[in-house]
Amino acid sequence: MRNLTIAAGAAFGALLLAGCFGSAPKAAAPEVAAQTWYTQFTLQYEKGVHRTTNYRKGIVVPINTPVKVLARSGNTIRVMLQPSGPELSIENERDFSGEDLQGIFDRTFKPAPVDLSRYTPEQLKVIQSGDRFGLIGMDRDGVIHAIGYPPKHHTPSLGLNTWKYWYTRFNTFAVEFVNDRVERLRS
Repeated sequence: MRNLTIAAGAAFGALLLAGCFGSAPKAAAPEVAAQTWYTQFTLQYEKGVHRTTNYRKGIVVPINTPVKVLARSGNTIRVMLQPSGPELSIENERDFSGEDLQGIFDRTFKPAPVDLSRYTPEQLKVIQSGDRFGLIGMDRDGVIHAIGYPPKHHTPSLGLNTWKYWYTRFNTFAVEFVNDRVERLRS
């Protein structure tokens, strides 16, 4: 009887921990894992994590970086930057991104690189580096290619003339458009 009680307690504890910490990550579907995907905008990450609030600090991953998808689970997509790492977790903070995990995947990765041939060499440098200070004169697509999507909780539509981004948890900046081109940046 005592062994049964201990076993039941252990099973309950395992269930409780699974509920608190979520289940183990699911491996990516074989057709997704076997494919090379390409980043659709320049993103930044810290400590192996890119948050969909899209903070503009940390290590830069340029647009068109090839990745292999390792797993998708809960609010996280795990990828390995190609050709040989490191691993990166994309953590969806849905209250800010306004997207479910599939929406985040679809806007972040595609099976082909982005065609950047319409940009000038100067614009390509801005896009590849994720340099927000170089955005003046850039169109809306160029801004997304260079610094990604603004969080939807403060920019609910990409048709707005002001997009608000965070460069840290506490500091923001705005990208202001006039006639669909960046006119100015402000803090």
